[in-house]
Amino acid sequence: MLLVAWLPAMYALVPANGSTLGNAELIKLAWVAGAGLAGTILWGGLLGFRRAWSVAALSAPASTALLMCCYVLVMLLGPSSGGGGASADNDNAAGAGVVFLGVPTLLLMAVLLAVGAGAGSLLGILLGRRSAPAAL
Repeated sequence: MLLVAWLPAMYALVPANGSTLGNAELIKLAWVAGAGLAGTILWGGLLGFRRAWSVAALSAPASTALLMCCYVLVMLLGPSSGGGGASADNDNAAGAGVVFLGVPTLLLMAVLLAVGAGAGSLLGILLGRRSAPAAL
């Protein structure tokens, strides 16, 4: 859940009327997105440091599923392009977005978690808390 906790803040920063974002909003969005990316890498680092590989392996699909649920929720609650509330266009866009964004999101989450897990595991080895794994 921590891996997608930044999504409501990003949704709140985007203007509802569809106007373009100003520099201040873009800077806020960049900080929130950066915090989300850093939090994901840090979570992977913690899991790698503790050698919780099963949790790390489950974190990528679980966080991807949460991101996709949040995406569908935002698409269904968002205003339609013609105004007057949600429409079938939003329904179609939500479904298409899950299809097109599901695999890239899973890969991105897996890479971010793997980078953090690798760094955390290496840190544990360098601190002498455990030995390096044996070579094959």
